[in-house]
Amino acid sequence: MIIVISGGDTFRSREFLRQTVENFKKKRDPEGFNVHRFDAGENNIFELKRLEGAGGLFGEKRLFIVERFSRIASHPSEIQQFISERNTNEGNVFCFFIEGACPHTALGKELKSAVYQYAFDALSGQDLTVWVHDRLHALGAAIDPKALDLFVSFSGNDLWVVSS
Repeated sequence: MIIVISGGDTFRSREFLRQTVENFKKKRDPEGFNVHRFDAGENNIFELKRLEGAGGLFGEKRLFIVERFSRIASHPSEIQQFISERNTNEGNVFCFFIEGACPHTALGKELKSAVYQYAFDALSGQDLTVWVHDRLHALGAAIDPKALDLFVSFSGNDLWVVSS
């Protein structure tokens, strides 16, 4: 199975990735032995295949988090085939985390065909205000609407700043 998490809003996309890992651990692997992070900027597709073929520890499914996918330039046909073969396969879970938009390449097109797509575009305007309000409410805090508008206007749409 392929999951693609992308978009310019790295705060919400990272938060979603964290929740995805937590859910996997809760359902299948509480110790996290079968959760693997793979840095595509430092490795190639053959290393990912090797890691997949090594087998899991006490589990039938494993979760592979593939980060910095845009830096994986070598062997594009191998990568396309790898993604295509695992897109509808219910075995291991491959979660491709892409900061920014999905690339407009053949590889990007292959990823866009994934069944599970989660895009987190940067929030602005009313969407940003609602998100900040909901976040504060979840923390048990209340804020005056005018103060909320002022806070949002000062902090901009950088949710890393807003959340701290």
